[in-house]
Amino acid sequence: MHPSADLVFAPLGGAGEIGMNLAIYGFGDEQRRQWIAVDFGVAFADDALPGIDLIMPDIRYLVEERHNLLGLVLTHAHEDHFGALLDLWPRLKLPVYATPFTAALIKAKREGEPGAPDIPLNIVPLGGRFTLGPFDVELVSMAHSIPESNGLIIRTPAGTVLHTGDWKIDPTPLVGAATDEAKLRALGNEGCLALIGDSTNAFRDGRSPSETDVAACLAELIRVAPARVAVTTFASNVARLCAVARAAAACEREVVIIGRAMERIAKSRARPATSMAFRISVPSRSMATCRRTKWLHSAPAARASRARRSPALRRTTIPKWRSRAGIA
Repeated sequence: MHPSADLVFAPLGGAGEIGMNLAIYGFGDEQRRQWIAVDFGVAFADDALPGIDLIMPDIRYLVEERHNLLGLVLTHAHEDHFGALLDLWPRLKLPVYATPFTAALIKAKREGEPGAPDIPLNIVPLGGRFTLGPFDVELVSMAHSIPESNGLIIRTPAGTVLHTGDWKIDPTPLVGAATDEAKLRALGNEGCLALIGDSTNAFRDGRSPSETDVAACLAELIRVAPARVAVTTFASNVARLCAVARAAAACEREVVIIGRAMERIAKSRARPATSMAFRISVPSRSMATCRRTKWLHSAPAARASRARRSPALRRTTIPKWRSRAGIA
């Protein structure tokens, strides 16, 4: 290893905020540094940003360094971790690495976005390990509210870093594997330079409840509900959908999903292993409007706008493929 070679980390989104997760790791000296990116998420705008639904990370630095960018690794398939992929990938055109479930949801999402780019995906099995230049990347299962959520063990000549992804210590997850404590303990014995933690409620005291406890609450709500239950949900919260499905089947209730949640999960071939009592409703007007006006806003400008609380419209950018498809 060259004596001036450094291992560096920078968050381009997701630090000190909910959503828009994008982290980069670099190795080498300043003249020959190579990079990998972890996740490519969106944040959801609030009332302080009128006319804007999604906020995406500022990737100008990655565009400048794209000839040194070796690949993008996705930890899991929640929108705040992969939702910006279709919009921003054409500016980088870098290799993308994902587990089978995450890759399936990307393909399903692309089918619902006419004119979206066809992104080549490199499928990595659970617990898999692969090499990108000086980076040796190994997946480690982390319990979460979606299947195949992973942390990344990133080994380099300078040492090893653990990037957790979203996680919780849940011994009884509804879907997906429990956190692989054995692999994490082995990493601790091997030696780890740093842990880059990524969890929304990590600074809250106490312990997060298990998804099984959440399922019990959902089952009771459905049991005492009328014969038909309407649920508004995101397609990616598969654990909650599984819980609703099981409870509805047990209570002989019909569950109406507002939007296209089950449609996307069916396309991804990740249908919960239970008899489905779901019916998909026509999207509400607000959801249809959201799809037509999927504005983008650079992260720095969005933060400044939120701080000023100004109602004035800000400059937005619409990807060319959305304009061509007539979506925007």
